Amino acid sequence: MATTTQLPAVAEYPYRAESVGLARQLVRTTLRGWGLGELAEAAEKVTTELVTNALHTGCLTLMRVSVHQIGARAVQVAVRDGSRSLPVVVLAGEADESTRGLPLVHKLTQGRWGAELDPFGKVVYAHLGRTGQLSRPALYSL
Repeated sequence: MATTTQLPAVAEYPYRAESVGLARQLVRTTLRGWGLGELAEAAEKVTTELVTNALHTGCLTLMRVSVHQIGARAVQVAVRDGSRSLPVVVLAGEADESTRGLPLVHKLTQGRWGAELDPFGKVVYAHLGRTGQLSRPALYSL
């Protein structure tokens, strides 16, 4: 049986706090529209962390958030920002109020996330769902 993949959902947002909620809404609405609502909660949490990290880059351009279907029950959420600084996982201590984002992304994606530099910044991506048999290669660039 052939897998039907959807066209990606893509939006650009300014580097402002309200962009986190807008990006979450994009992801939630897209996944529910694709019949992948079971992935929405984890995908929203991942989106929150990736967009929040992009907010801290100090970039003045727009960030781009995208959702790609990469398998029958799998998606990729990606955030492109204008910084060429790659993310670094820092293990938070009990008293730390920040630095918990990427470990959470790692946990929710079972380690299926990463980042790639491009000429004008980077793309941080995360795969959610059953990615054992992808219907097409993962899309890292936006």
